[in-house]
Amino acid sequence: MQLKKRAFTKLSVFCFVGTLGLFASSEVKAQANLQKAIAAHINKVRGDAVEYKEARKIVDGDVDGDGKPDAVVQYTLEGFGGGNSWGQSLAVFLNKKGVYKMSANKTVGGKFFRSFDVLKVENKEIIGATETCPKDEPQGLCENPAKKKVKFVLVGGKLKEK
Repeated sequence: MQLKKRAFTKLSVFCFVGTLGLFASSEVKAQANLQKAIAAHINKVRGDAVEYKEARKIVDGDVDGDGKPDAVVQYTLEGFGGGNSWGQSLAVFLNKKGVYKMSANKTVGGKFFRSFDVLKVENKEIIGATETCPKDEPQGLCENPAKKKVKFVLVGGKLKEK
């Protein structure tokens, strides 16, 4: 009886570890797919600008309400037209069975607009913080920027600011 019990325990541990391995493998594939989708999207929209890769930020959360964690990517493009302008965008990649598909993209910040920082996804809302300099001052260079929390929702395949 003791031998059967040990054999069952070993088999149970083996099955559990094997299941973890399959989960880890599918998660690695999903993350690789997401990185490939992000790179393809940015290459498509950047024109003559370049991505400031150190500023890229990814947050996970259920944006479309299907119970699966989607990816919200904040990225910054700079050098439009050979100048020193920059813009910040949000791109939503919906998780469809471990494959991420680009769903929506919106400019949310820029040199003479506002600076934006994505914080989290909660209750199908993308929550971020903005800082805005007065008048025509470039964002990030004024002493007392106006700070605000903002929310975006996915409506009909587009991001809408609430």
